[in-house]
Parts: sequence; structure tokens; C-alpha cells
Amino acid sequence: MTLVLTRLLPKLSTAALCVMMAAPSACGDAGAEPGPVPNASGSGGTGGSSVDAGTVGSAGTAGSAGVGGSTAGSSGTTSDAASDAAGASGTGGSGGSGGPDPTGGCGKPWTPTDIELEQRRGRAPMQVSRRSIAVGSAMREYLLAVPVGYDSSKPYPLVLGFHGSGGDREQLRRYMDVETPANGAAIFIYPGGLATSSGSTGWNLTSTSEDLVFVDALLAKYTGELCVDRKRIFATGHSFGGCMSNAMGCFRGGPLRAIAPIAGCTGGGRNAQCSGRIAALMIHSPNDTSTNYGGAIGACTRYLRANHCREMPACGCHWVDGLDDPADQCTQEAQQPYSTTVNITVDGRDDQPPVLRSYVDCDPGYPVAFIDHWRREQEMVGSPNERWHNPPPWSGAVIWEFFNQLPVLDVE
Repeated sequence: MTLVLTRLLPKLSTAALCVMMAAPSACGDAGAEPGPVPNASGSGGTGGSSVDAGTVGSAGTAGSAGVGGSTAGSSGTTSDAASDAAGASGTGGSGGSGGPDPTGGCGKPWTPTDIELEQRRGRAPMQVSRRSIAVGSAMREYLLAVPVGYDSSKPYPLVLGFHGSGGDREQLRRYMDVETPANGAAIFIYPGGLATSSGSTGWNLTSTSEDLVFVDALLAKYTGELCVDRKRIFATGHSFGGCMSNAMGCFRGGPLRAIAPIAGCTGGGRNAQCSGRIAALMIHSPNDTSTNYGGAIGACTRYLRANHCREMPACGCHWVDGLDDPADQCTQEAQQPYSTTVNITVDGRDDQPPVLRSYVDCDPGYPVAFIDHWRREQEMVGSPNERWHNPPPWSGAVIWEFFNQLPVLDVE
């Protein structure tokens, strides 16, 4: 299928055009991972904590700098080189299929004493625990949400949710809300980031990250205590949490089945040695002033290459208004419309409807999809706080649908 994009964008600089239209190798390094953007929102209460027994080993060095806040705040610009997209080679074939792969926690009774029964309008009731676990020398906080109807004989999908810069274990859950469309069909874990050098909270995106060790510890604990389907472990996040989702997709492409970052940077740094294939849905605004669109392009291209999708050319190919040479108009032969049953509505805060696309000829069961949106955070055009950074209101439903409709494949 050949699809010619006729979307018009404002005239961009040469550097921006390089990020958006050229193969990543054609663009110079735009710099290190993004720096922090202030977050004006409060983080909300976290409630009490219980401490898990046991300690896991530590690894890595100090965390990298943060990126844009997860709710409207002071505007800022971060950079993320499209050349960071040096992708993993991946492996051929579609992998095995069949039924779920139950973990060691299946069949075990689960009777914690620290749960709070939470009933929220429109959402299936959940059993919520706010806990801590020792990772190296640090106590790491997280929130666990298990369906009230949890059945230890039934393997559940597990979704990891990573908050943005300055956030905590409550925040992403509150405003992105993938739990509502999941409707009690999945277990959710929301890790809490550590303080960065800027004094905010965030994530270390390197391959030796203490945050990866943290997530490994959580997966080891809850695949041993709860009935999880090893073939359906997912990660999502927004802003700095989107960057962490991309780092997970790079360095944990085996244990994870799919990721869905929103407004995330590449994650993992330039020329990261990624492992395995992973299905990916990415949501980002080309107008995002907090986390550069080029970071999403870099990560997208990484997944195209790992999943052996067709690149003609790379991700982020646009026809840009104001170009003089017709040859610069971009015919993207390697994509097609992305289909969703979610009702994606637009209103006065959307400068134009979102564009949904998926890439073709990917390994079976390893799709790559990308959604551009133009939803502003402020009603008034030209507001000094105007950004296109926050998750559109339909994001949670689209993400859950993407996770839920993936075929069940053997873990690589």
C-alpha cells in the first residue's frame, strides 16, 4: 500500500527537517538525553507504605537528567538526537504462539493485609497497596493495583506505568488512566522514580540503570506472588516516563511484550545495544515543546529495525509546507492507517485531528504504530503556557486496546 501524506506543518528549520524527514544516520547528534522541565502540578498524597522483605542487588550510576513535566507547567525545549535510533538487529521469525504462560504465582492464595479497596466511578474496583522494596541501598516506592475479582488460577496481563518528571507513583495512574478501559482485566504496578540532580524525580535511562534493577525486582516478586501471564507484560508512561518506557523497550525487549510511550525521548542513549523485539505504540505531538518529537522518531526507527518492518523512509516522514523542491515531498510507502475502535474525538483544543499510522511488513505479532496529535494544553492560542505535551483524553483507551489485541506469543 502506498499512502501519500498531505498534512501541512509549519515551515521548519534545517535541523528539524533533518530529524523529521531524513534517515536517522543522516542527522547529526542533537545532544544528550533531555534536561528537566518544571512541573507545576502537585503530586498528590501517596498514603502509607509497607516494606517488602528482601534486598536485590544494585547496579548503575546516577540517573540521567529529567524531561518535561507530566502536566502543564513552564514551557521548555529538550533535544534528543534522531541519530539515537541505531536500532537493535532483532531476530527473524514470528515466534511461537498458543495459550498463556502462567508464572509461579498462579495457584497461590493472595491475602495481603495492606490493601485499600478502591471504587472509582467508571472503573472496575481495585485492591490497592502502596509499598516499598529495598533495591541496593535505596528503598523504592511503588503502587500495586490488583482487580477485586482477582482469580489466582487465571494468568493476568501485567502493566507497568512510569510517571513523568516530578511525579510519583500516584500521578500517572491518576491522569492517564489505563485501568478504566482495562476494566479489571489486568494487574498494574506504578514504580516511583528517584530524585535527579535537578531535585525532581525521574529515571535513569542507561543500560546499567538502578531503575531497571528496580523493575526486575518488581517483576520477580509479583510473578512469584501473583498469577501473571509471562507473555503479556507491558509498559507505558508519559514524558520522562515515556523515556523510561522506551528504555525498557530497548533493554528489556525480551521480558516485555509491548510498550506504549507518550511524549517520550528515545531512551537508552545513542547507539544503545538493545535486545529483542517488542511491539510498540507511540503517541507524540510534532509541536511538543517539552520533549522533542525527534526522540520519538529515534525510538520508532529503533523498533522498526528490531521488528524488521519496512522503512521507506524512516519514521516521522512528512510533507512540510514551504519546501521549494517537490522532491522533498515525502511519500511514505511503508505505512498504512492504524485502525482502532476507540472513539477519538477532537474539539477546540485540537489544532487538527490526530493522524494514526502503522508500519508494514513487520514481523508477525510485532506491530509498530505511531499517532501524531495536535492537542494543546491551553484553550487560548498563543498563551505563554501553551504546550502540546500532555496525553490526549483518548490515550488510555487506545493503549489498552493495543496491548489487549496483540497475539499471544512465546517470550523470546
